[in-house]
Amino acid sequence: MNLVRKNADATYYIFRQFDLMQKMRIPVKSVWEKGNLNAIDAQIRTWVKYGQLGQFVNEQTGELVIGNTSSAGIYPASLCAAYRYTGDSGYLRTAEEIGEYYYRNFISKGLSCGGPGDAMQSFDSESAYGLLESMIELYETTLNPEWLKRAEEMGRQFATWIVAYDYKFPPGTPHGKLDIRSTGGVYANTQNKTAPGGICTHSGLALLKLYRASGDIFYINLLRDIAHAIPQFMSWKEHPQPGFNDGWVSNAVTLMTGSRESAELLHILLGRNFITSYNS
Repeated sequence: MNLVRKNADATYYIFRQFDLMQKMRIPVKSVWEKGNLNAIDAQIRTWVKYGQLGQFVNEQTGELVIGNTSSAGIYPASLCAAYRYTGDSGYLRTAEEIGEYYYRNFISKGLSCGGPGDAMQSFDSESAYGLLESMIELYETTLNPEWLKRAEEMGRQFATWIVAYDYKFPPGTPHGKLDIRSTGGVYANTQNKTAPGGICTHSGLALLKLYRASGDIFYINLLRDIAHAIPQFMSWKEHPQPGFNDGWVSNAVTLMTGSRESAELLHILLGRNFITSYNS
């Protein structure tokens, strides 16, 4: 099965890469262009057939396996990029149709779910950010103020996933010893409940664009907090995270208290059993 968010993410950032290559006068091979457009068109066929993009599809047949999520929330942004790259207005029309669907069924209801492949259909920040990226891309592509209004609405919803305070890690833990500041950490989803630095696979550029378009400093301040948090959870010589190489970033930042055993179990499940001490 294919997680539809992966296809949406990939096609969007591949078009961004093509754009950068052209600006740098680096040739873009036609086979790369064709492959990315094939992936775009395959997801359009899912939309046409089912009236949604779902969460998982059969990658061989395109059959919808699990539906009713905003997993591919960034896909309208992919379509906007396809429109700018090819000049085909059909991509923009479809982007607006899917954008309307996501707004009506998710953003207007305060919902975003299904982005991570390992959290079932939990509510999550990853699909929330994808929706934000799509709303601001639709605005920049169409200059329709309605999309800007929706981008601001989604930006406020996404902000609810951002840690707004400095958690006091127990003194004997690795994070406590490093006096790590948690403000700006991004909760991943309601299943794993961790809040590491960074927006998973995204840079946060949509927040910068939203600030510039709206003039609301809330969004640039939010982006500043997120950017500030990333090095807090990074390991380097003067700021070592136990068991990490230089440049690694912790993906298991738990703002909770409890027993040593429960904390260690949580980090084992997350694939990072690096807590050496934990105070009750």
